[in-house]
Amino acid sequence: MFRRRREPAGADQPDQSGAAVDHEDDGADGSDGSDGSDSAASAATSGGADRDPGDAADSAEPLDPARPQGPWDVDDAPEDDLVRLDLGSIKVPGAPGMEIQVNLAEAGGSVIGVTAVQGESSLQLQAFAAPRREGIWAEVRRELAAEITKDGGLADVEEGPLGPSVRAQIPFPQPGGGSALTPVRFVGCDGPRWFLRGVLTGPAATDAATAEPLMAVFTGTVVVRGGQAHAPREALELRLPVAEGTDPDAAAEQVTGAEFREPLDLGGTGQQITEIR
Repeated sequence: MFRRRREPAGADQPDQSGAAVDHEDDGADGSDGSDGSDSAASAATSGGADRDPGDAADSAEPLDPARPQGPWDVDDAPEDDLVRLDLGSIKVPGAPGMEIQVNLAEAGGSVIGVTAVQGESSLQLQAFAAPRREGIWAEVRRELAAEITKDGGLADVEEGPLGPSVRAQIPFPQPGGGSALTPVRFVGCDGPRWFLRGVLTGPAATDAATAEPLMAVFTGTVVVRGGQAHAPREALELRLPVAEGTDPDAAAEQVTGAEFREPLDLGGTGQQITEIR
């Protein structure tokens, strides 16, 4: 299912630094694409935004030119049978029964976030510009861990199938007052002049088996950096999705016409299109 929703003007929007995670107010269980991380969203931060794109951070890790798996750069993406939704800077694969939520800003309707949801778990995706010669994930995960612990949460850097990730518990306000620690897991991948961040919430944040289909979305994602000049950590532009091989204008009309009507299938992907505001 593809779900499109508008965010009110002034609402929290995805962090533009690459370090923090965006959030919504719908709940903390991850089933709506929310990660429940109020404090981390202010995080760790725009450091590096004024660097020359050709300069490398002292703590950055060198890129691996022979990556055996995705996420993929558009120039190195394999020829596979995955159908991906083209969202501009990222092309996201899906699966039947998996919902893709696209969050729209109330002012102007620009796309400010993309989340894959399966059951009670979610994976939020966003791509950022990075320096030319080295990656930023090592620096970003240290900043994330420091910011989360400063705000009263817990964070550890752990090794996983894709390398280091940040497994955290973030304080989240509860309806009856007080706060509770919400599990969140941050994954990242450095590519040529880009960085892809994923945020797992719900059961997938702590259970590898539950996370597997969402991690397949992460590793199957293709990043389209483009040739435009961007400051390091600047968010790469997102747009309303179309399925690969379909006409963008026709697909945009199909999505717009889906509001409050029967769900439509986008390009045979098994992704159901609905729109909510």
